[in-house]
Order: sequence, then structure tokens, then C-alpha cells
Amino acid sequence: ECSFQEIPQTALSLTEEEKTFRVSAQRLVKTYKPSQQINEEIGAFILERKPKLKVKLKYPELELFIDILKETAFIYKERRYGLGGLPAGTSGEVFVPPK
Repeated sequence: ECSFQEIPQTALSLTEEEKTFRVSAQRLVKTYKPSQQINEEIGAFILERKPKLKVKLKYPELELFIDILKETAFIYKERRYGLGGLPAGTSGEVFVPPK
């Protein structure tokens, strides 16, 4: 978790010995910069400081995810998917009348 001003440096700190990378920003609140602009700015910042890295949009070794919230941002490099859906017993019943 970081502030908007800390996004470039935090993203840079997550890079290690990879050869290729990609930045994938997602704005949950649409008051900040467009996602594509965030991707380009953070990618350029990383490339200036680590010129041996290459941008690769398909199958990169490292994918940096940036989620923009109202007043903060989350930056991470690994997604873990849960089971999804509602817990058992929390959904109601649906009645469909016969034709």
C-alpha cells in the first residue's frame, strides 16, 4: 500500500532480476489518471533506472499490478484467485413460474 506519489518508487522496488516486465494498472475510482497513462509512466520510470529490462506485454517474467483506490494505491506482483461466488447458504431462493 502506498500513496500516489510513492507509486513509481514502490513499483521499482518490486523488480528484481527479471528480464521482461509489464505494468497493469486498474482504477477502482475514476478520478485519477487513465490506466494506460499510469502504465506508460510507471513503465518509463522503471526503464530509466533499469535499462536492461525490456517491456513484454505477452508472457512477461514480472507483471506489476497497480490498483488505484480513492486515496491510496496497492502495488503487487502476484495475484491469487479465490473460490469466487457467495458462501453456501447465503443466496436466496428463486422462483420461476411455469409457462
